[in-house]
Amino acid sequence: MYKINQDFITFVENNPKLVSKRESVRHSGLYVLKYSRKVFYDALWNDYLEECRGLVVDKDWNAVVVPFQKIYNRGENGTDFPRDAEVTVVRKVNGFMGAITYSESRNEIIYSTTGSLDSDFALLAEKHLKYFTPAVGYTWLFEICDPSDPHVIPEEAGAYLIGARSIHTGEMRSEEFLDSVAKIQSVKRPEWAVMRFSDAVKILKKVAHEGYVVRYGDKALKMKSPYYLITKFLGRMKNEKFEDVIDNKDFRKTIDEEFYPLLDALSNIRKGFMECDEQQKMEYIREFLGGNRD
Repeated sequence: MYKINQDFITFVENNPKLVSKRESVRHSGLYVLKYSRKVFYDALWNDYLEECRGLVVDKDWNAVVVPFQKIYNRGENGTDFPRDAEVTVVRKVNGFMGAITYSESRNEIIYSTTGSLDSDFALLAEKHLKYFTPAVGYTWLFEICDPSDPHVIPEEAGAYLIGARSIHTGEMRSEEFLDSVAKIQSVKRPEWAVMRFSDAVKILKKVAHEGYVVRYGDKALKMKSPYYLITKFLGRMKNEKFEDVIDNKDFRKTIDEEFYPLLDALSNIRKGFMECDEQQKMEYIREFLGGNRD
């Protein structure tokens, strides 16, 4: 069974401040392993914590649900790929991760997120995934987009198949395999392509979506687009901070020049902009950038 050795068990049991092990209410006898906020904010990652993103085990520490391993942003922890490397580039859908797994030992289907089997998001995942038939031996991973859970980038509602990971080995299946499953089961898939890594970096600057997950062999990294980052940063910024940065010349030096017209426009309507809620702010930014991009 997947990678639950004694060292892993000992680490989880001895570090309750870094990783929690919570029993499910809906699925008695199953436990969700989830890293703490401290790990995220202080970058305390190690091989064990990278796996504790909704990994589900039974009372004997057998793996039951095996979601994605932690994927770092480019540059985080020194993560990068050679510029000439041939990589697989998958559009990053802006939703939340939901998974479906059939447990042979329990003879039941399990719906999960990165941190729970019981939350409202787990129930929302079930709503979108209940028509999907999960083949035995895999955790099937989806990005869930629902109108009740708005994100920075609007997406067509539904469940996008983004991965299948073996419960026994932890290995990921290919994009071609996912395409074939999605076609048979009539589920959504994000766009993907194979290209040089340098080309992926280049096109990232012009896209109007969240960005990409890039795979090179058995390694992966995330790249967030400037469009996504500036929309999220300004749209979710508290008004007090917005006042501090909107005309700040030092702040302008940290972003691409193509976003200067956006800052000028926001400076001119600052009072009205600050009266908007988060989603209204992001909608304005998206509409402005939509008319000011190549």
